[in-house]
Amino acid sequence: NGALTGWSHYLVFDLFVGAWIGRDAIRRNVTHIVVLPSLFFCFMFGPIGLLLYFAARMMLGKGSISLSETVEPAAR
Repeated sequence: NGALTGWSHYLVFDLFVGAWIGRDAIRRNVTHIVVLPSLFFCFMFGPIGLLLYFAARMMLGKGSISLSETVEPAAR
């Protein structure tokens, strides 16, 4: 029962965080080639993929580390 609970937790985390990364990348116009490694690491190592996505997003100037569903307007 413990193993089943643990694996279910990992799979649910991967599913929801991976889906969020995909939606957020579309909203912020992040290219697929940048998102693919993040999704792979999210599936294989959980939170490391999310941190990798945040790092890539910051390096591209597509937003800060935020889980907000809204995109900040570009500064002029």
